Amino acid sequence: MNIVWGLYLFSLVSGLGFERSHSLTDLDEQYLLIEDCIKAANYMNALPFAEKQVGLDRGTQLRYVCVAKVSIGTNL
Repeated sequence: MNIVWGLYLFSLVSGLGFERSHSLTDLDEQYLLIEDCIKAANYMNALPFAEKQVGLDRGTQLRYVCVAKVSIGTNL
């Protein structure tokens, strides 16, 4: 069992009948080093709104985050 860093998509929805709702989605990307995961998250977060949130209402906010998770086995 190994600890790796996973890239996740955090979304926050306000409006649309919700006062606030959120979700955390695993993007199935794994990194051995936190620094590599942070670089990927920073790149994705730096994209312009029109490229990052295609087809989504402006009441939906997206943020890419890194979370430690368990990986079973030795291959990534």
